Amino acid sequence: MMMQNEKQLKDMVAIITGGGKGIGRSIAMAYAEQGANLVICGRNKSLLDEVSREAGALGVSVLPVRADVSVEADVENMVERALREFGQIDILVNNAGIPGPTVLITEIKKTDWDAVMGTNVTGVFLCSRAVLRHMIGRGKGNILNVSSGAGKTVKVVRSLSYNVSKFAVEGLTAATAVQMKPYGICVNALRPGMIDTDFHRDTPEEWKAKMLPMRHPDVVKELAVFLVLQTVDTMTGESVDLAEWERSRQA
Repeated sequence: MMMQNEKQLKDMVAIITGGGKGIGRSIAMAYAEQGANLVICGRNKSLLDEVSREAGALGVSVLPVRADVSVEADVENMVERALREFGQIDILVNNAGIPGPTVLITEIKKTDWDAVMGTNVTGVFLCSRAVLRHMIGRGKGNILNVSSGAGKTVKVVRSLSYNVSKFAVEGLTAATAVQMKPYGICVNALRPGMIDTDFHRDTPEEWKAKMLPMRHPDVVKELAVFLVLQTVDTMTGESVDLAEWERSRQA
């Protein structure tokens, strides 16, 4: 594990969307373990409060903010509150996401399509835009977008809108990285693989049988820390697959 005695994110401030459960919760705890102060965003106040208590017990400051990342006013309020509370934002993790309907493209309702794109794509754009306005002035910062293998290749399609949204996230990652490199800001993406979260709660058994064994959300912790420690000279604009990264470190 990369977790060392010296806290690698000490006194940094990280915003984590969808931080109340699953992968977002694990990333929040990983950053708290490394000394970062946190802004945890999500729709469920009780989950946010629970994570805030657990992370706060590690000696860091935590600000829970109930927000919908697809709503511009919510995002602007979240960033304003973060800056009022901490005075800076060093890290943004765009983790919030929803799965989408599991039907043929001919059966997708526009309202369902808009919901997926609103959270998974527009949410990443809105949060990145709001935070980057601050980061550009500081000349540094890191954005980590949680993507998926569904945004890399298409072999099977369970949710077409989800696949499309993750391809968009990967494109947004690469394009934003190019724009932000002159400002010293890194933008990378993490593909976690099959993680056992509520995201797969409604997955039919026949689909689960085709999946690789699902892993605990905590497996993302080390890579999530590694990626936000990068600089524009070491890595930016990359989408890193967790399993491939683990194999490369064992070679």
